[in-house]
Amino acid sequence: LRIYVLITSVSPLRIFIYEEGIARFATESYTSPERSNFQKLNQHLTNYAINKKAENFKFDKENNIDGGGHKRSMSSIFSLIKERGGDVNKLWRTIKQSVVKTICSVQPILNHIYQTSQPEDLTGRMCFEILGFDIILTESLEPIILEVNHGPSLNTDTPFDNRIKSAMPQNSFEIIGNDIENRHRIMDEQKEKHEKRI
Repeated sequence: LRIYVLITSVSPLRIFIYEEGIARFATESYTSPERSNFQKLNQHLTNYAINKKAENFKFDKENNIDGGGHKRSMSSIFSLIKERGGDVNKLWRTIKQSVVKTICSVQPILNHIYQTSQPEDLTGRMCFEILGFDIILTESLEPIILEVNHGPSLNTDTPFDNRIKSAMPQNSFEIIGNDIENRHRIMDEQKEKHEKRI
């Protein structure tokens, strides 16, 4: 799963987790790694960049259809898990807790870097970050964080990509409240503060 996370402040820490994500699948059925299959990347990795080149990769070309492609919406996978008797609420709760704990573990470092690079920040909201958490689900639906992407890809190769990846940044900008009036106000306050020092 690719989960999108927005950080709007590091002190106080403010984290927003986007409720839709992307599920990516390998193009070959998984079997336990052995010497004989170790080089079969399409069997062991779900990376889109690797699997999209496979002959049997299925693109969902329709915007609103979440069928049997190798890249699907997270909500369609959650529906499938629920149909098969899985506890989706518990899964989502565990994913969110894992995301928050991961960010909390680096919050002191993030805060130090922010304070060093933005010492005169008047609002604590001069910067934001969108992260891409890659999470793999075990057979027993235990989410395990594989990696956190500092700059998750927002490329839109298909209408499906466009649906997921255009709504998320738009939603992020609404949360941030990044409008031109606020920017001018901050610039005026900084100018006034600078003139007082002179």
